[in-house]
Amino acid sequence: MDNPARFLKNEGKEALVFWQTKNVSTKVIELLIGFEALGEFYSPAGKLLEFRELVAIAEQVWGIRIKNFRQLKSRVLKRYKEKTVLDQMERLIEKLREQEYK
Repeated sequence: MDNPARFLKNEGKEALVFWQTKNVSTKVIELLIGFEALGEFYSPAGKLLEFRELVAIAEQVWGIRIKNFRQLKSRVLKRYKEKTVLDQMERLIEKLREQEYK
C-alpha cells in the first residue's frame, strides 16, 4: 500500500486518491446515485446520509469540487439509454465472476 498513514489522519484535507479520467464529476455523481440508492451509508449518529453529504465525502476523498451536483444528478438520471459507470462496473464484475468461478 502506498503511504497507508495518509488514511489515518487527513487534517490537511488532501485528496486520498486521484481519478485518471475525463468527466470526473459526472462519474462520481453516477457512483453516488448508486450509493444513495443502496441506502447503506450512515452517519456515526445512525442517520442515513443525504446525497449532499455523500457528495461532500466524495469531494474530500477525490480532492475535487462538484459545484453543480444537483444538476449533474438530474442530468445523469435523464440519460437512461446511455451507459453509466455503474453499468460498466456491473459488466466488469460479471466478467470477473465468470473468470473466477468457471
